[in-house]
Amino acid sequence: MDFVVLDFETTGLRNEDTIIEIGYVWIRDGKIKDERSTLVNPGKPISRRITKITGISTEMVKDAPYLSDIIEGFSRFLRGKLIVAHNASFDMRFLNNALKDAGLDPINEYICTMRMFRAYKKEMGISTPGAKLSDLTAFFTLHNDRAHRALEDAQVTAKAFMNMAQVLDWKKWISGKTKPRQKTDRVKQYETCLEKGMDIQDIAQAMNVKEATVMKYFYDWINGENYKIYEAYIRRQLPETKTIMLILDAARQDGRTKKVYDLVRDHATFNQVHLVMKIKQLKLQSLFDLEDQA
Repeated sequence: MDFVVLDFETTGLRNEDTIIEIGYVWIRDGKIKDERSTLVNPGKPISRRITKITGISTEMVKDAPYLSDIIEGFSRFLRGKLIVAHNASFDMRFLNNALKDAGLDPINEYICTMRMFRAYKKEMGISTPGAKLSDLTAFFTLHNDRAHRALEDAQVTAKAFMNMAQVLDWKKWISGKTKPRQKTDRVKQYETCLEKGMDIQDIAQAMNVKEATVMKYFYDWINGENYKIYEAYIRRQLPETKTIMLILDAARQDGRTKKVYDLVRDHATFNQVHLVMKIKQLKLQSLFDLEDQA
C-alpha cells in the first residue's frame, strides 16, 4: 500500500482561507520513496500572524503557482494512495475544498495520526498527556527544526506513523471507510410520503410524529431533483426577502448556524433558518430570485 503523508500551511483556519504551502512524504513498502514541498500563491496578502507562525510571507509566495493551477495534477498523484495527516480533518477540509472548487471528486478515506497516537499510547500502557504534533515529535525523539512548515511537519508525521504502524493495524484507522447504513422501513415510509409531494404537516399527522421530526428527514432527502417537488412549499416556508439577505450575509461570514439564528431570530423561525441554509448548500440559486419574491 502506498501512503502520502500530507501537511498544509494555510492563511487561517476558516473555510474561506486557503493553502499557502503543500508538503508531502510518499511511503511505499514501509520506506520513504519521495518527499517534496511547494509554496502556493493564495491570491491575497498573508497576515503577519500567519507569517510569524509559519515564516511564510506574501513576498515569498508572489511567484509561486496558484492552487487552481496545480490541484488537478496533485489529485492525479494522490489517486490510489492513502492519505495520512496529523489532525487530518483540518488538512482534508482544505484539500477537499480545493478539489471541489476544481470540479474534482473529494477524498473521503484517510488516516489521522492524532487519533492513532492516542490509541498507540493506550496500547503501550503510556499515560503521557497531549496528542499534538509536537507531542509525537517529542515522544518518538524526532527532530523538527522548522515546525509549521509543510514538508518538515509531514516528515515527522511520516516517521511517527511508520513507528505506530509496527504496533497498530493501520487499516483500522482509516476514516470514512464505513458501510452505508441500511434504511429502516420507517425511513422508507418518510421518503415515500416525500416523493408523493405531501406537505410536511400531513406527513407528521399520518405518521404520528412532530413536524420537526419530518423536517429532519426532509433536509436529508432534498436534493436538486427533489427540490422541484417541493418548490412551492419551500417558497411558502421562506422568510421575507430582508431576512434571506441577513441569512446569506451571515453565512458568508462563517457559516455557523447559531450566529445566523442570532441575526434572524426576530424575523424567522429556527426551521426556516435551517431550511434556507440547506437550500443554499445545494446552490439552488433560483430559490433566491429576490425579484420574484419582492
